[in-house]
Amino acid sequence: MLMKKFFLFLLCFFITVYSFALTFTVTNTANTGAGSFRQAILDANAAAGADNIVFNIAGMAPHTISITTSLPIITDAVVIDGTTQPAGGYTGSDPKIIIDGGLGGYYGLQVTAANVQIISIDVRRFGYTGIFINGDAADNFLLDGCVIRANGYYGVDLAGPDNGIIRNCVIGLLPNASACSGNGYDGINMQPNSNDNQILNNIITCNGYRAIDVEGCLRTIIQGNQIGLVGTNCTGTGYYSIELKSGSQNTVIGGSGAGQPNIITGSQYDGILVDGATTINNLISRNQMYCNAPPGGYLGIRLTTGGNGSIAAPVISSATTTLVSGTAPANCTIEVFQAQDGAALSCGTTHVNQGAVYLGTTTSNAGGTWSLAGSFCGYVTATATNSGNNTSQFANRSFTGATCSVPVNCIVKVLPLQIENFMGKYIDEQVNLAWELANPDAFKNLYLQNSTDGYIWNTVQEIGFVAQKQNVQTKHFVQGTNFYRLLGVGKDGQNTYSQAIGVEINQLPNILWIYPTVLQTGETVKISGNTGFVNIYDITGKMVYQATPQSNTITEWNTSAMRSGIYVIQTKIGIQKVQITD
Repeated sequence: MLMKKFFLFLLCFFITVYSFALTFTVTNTANTGAGSFRQAILDANAAAGADNIVFNIAGMAPHTISITTSLPIITDAVVIDGTTQPAGGYTGSDPKIIIDGGLGGYYGLQVTAANVQIISIDVRRFGYTGIFINGDAADNFLLDGCVIRANGYYGVDLAGPDNGIIRNCVIGLLPNASACSGNGYDGINMQPNSNDNQILNNIITCNGYRAIDVEGCLRTIIQGNQIGLVGTNCTGTGYYSIELKSGSQNTVIGGSGAGQPNIITGSQYDGILVDGATTINNLISRNQMYCNAPPGGYLGIRLTTGGNGSIAAPVISSATTTLVSGTAPANCTIEVFQAQDGAALSCGTTHVNQGAVYLGTTTSNAGGTWSLAGSFCGYVTATATNSGNNTSQFANRSFTGATCSVPVNCIVKVLPLQIENFMGKYIDEQVNLAWELANPDAFKNLYLQNSTDGYIWNTVQEIGFVAQKQNVQTKHFVQGTNFYRLLGVGKDGQNTYSQAIGVEINQLPNILWIYPTVLQTGETVKISGNTGFVNIYDITGKMVYQATPQSNTITEWNTSAMRSGIYVIQTKIGIQKVQITD
């Protein structure tokens, strides 16, 4: 009975990774630090573990690093962070570091390693692709806050990496999104087997072919992007805004959460094309779509050669100012939209059956009929999505009997979130952090994130309020170097990050730290703190490991001989459970 109570009395602590990171500084007073930058990549490749490349070029930003021969391929985990460059009084929209290829016939940044982050860099004028994430080994990448423009082929090319994120980037425009600076082909090209990647909160326009091309990829998430907006114009892309093909499945374009729907406009062909009999189970939800598809058989959403199972579009039988009803395939989710008004939006003769403003959701019954009550005006249209997440084309629009305008425009909404002067210090057994918000009214939430390697981040605390100047204390740390940053969420659902800072902890207080808490058989658990002793039990209460470490040392428990299941780690200062999986 006592042992059962012991297993129920488990304390939960924040867990992080023990590792060591090297920092390489790029300096050059002539503002053309190609040699220094090249050497920093080579040094990071040669150094084991995760590394950081920071910038400290003299003078006012932005600083242009001119590239005249191919840069080294990035073959080891590294964080290349343009926000580390001092501004020197600069307040413009361009990232403070520009890497300019002068349209030489080579790639910009090539990545073949996992866990690479490229943050706030303007990558422009390379003859081929701006950023090439090349190979199945290049998983868990992050492109955050970059400008990727005027490259000869793709802005970003993914050739097989999984679990990556492209967010908060401007692709195909000037940094302030006021005018085109397009890449020659696609803004983002996703080659086959680039799976489980996310494209979030980007502005993507003016590229020669597609904004986003998804070819033979699984579980891509495309949310919160502005596609087709330039300054105050719906300029769009040369072909489709988004094309799904060659067996791309389980894609999510848009969604019901705050900030998840995309704005898709200005396409010279279809807004979204879903092509091929194996390109199925692709959800298209609540996006704003207008000014796409000039004459020639193109649509806002078009399914071809069996795409999304050729699910039929709804039929709107009746539309009034209080009720919209019709028929659709049985047991589907029906999303109703206010259709675009071409004249009011200056969309010319683009296709009228496009959902410009989401109005509400209902379902079709087993007999295939549906209705939605509400307040409606102008023209309405709808889509149907079945249980497999196959979304249809838009329904032929229907007039409600009451004229009204469509409340959308072609103005780019550039996120005005800025976190400044982020700093931290270890005092009295806690880390004290402080920062300033340049525009606090634009923020909805703030979250503190922590890392010990600079590239795997954990959200450890929600900041309870938002003000211009703030500070917070945290006890989420390990012995050695700890990294911190802030995640800011805007009232429009967009995100931004502060500069990451490092805080050194030389001696731990009496806090138990264990990592990882979920692992596979054969991996090693690390246990740190003034533990006194370490006893480890399986779920039956049998002791499987025992140690008496010295003060403030790390105990390592290898699980090669352990079966899958729950284990309990007992120490002088606390207990914690871990889970081993096959």
